[in-house]
This record gives sequence, structure tokens and C-alpha cells, in this order.
Amino acid sequence: MARIFIVSDTDKQNRPKDLNDLEQRFWEVRQWIPQPAVKAPGNNMNFAEKAFTLFKDCGLITKKMLSF
Repeated sequence: MARIFIVSDTDKQNRPKDLNDLEQRFWEVRQWIPQPAVKAPGNNMNFAEKAFTLFKDCGLITKKMLSF
């Protein structure tokens, strides 16, 4: 079953409230690298979804950044 995840520069951002919030989000992304202790189908997608959501929330999904 295909899983589609779309993120856009026009999506509502949920910026980290403070450094602790940002570090917590980093920790959540890191939990999927390289694989969690229990391998499961879709782990790569879970990692990508967490990472790109964080990029979006921090305002990093822009045409300029993608061109870079």
C-alpha cells in the first residue's frame, strides 16, 4: 500500500517553542536512524515524515532552500 506525504511552503508551520522543544523533535527524528531497534515496514517513511515536518515547521521548505 502506497503512502503519500506532501509538505509545502504554504503549510501551516508549528515552530518549536524553545530549544527544549527543538531538541525533543531532533530526538524523535534520530530514533529512526539508521533503524529503530524493531525493524518494521515503513520505517524509512516514518523518518522522512518526521524530518520533513520539522523542516517545514522551521521554515526550511522554500524554493530558495530547495534550489540550494
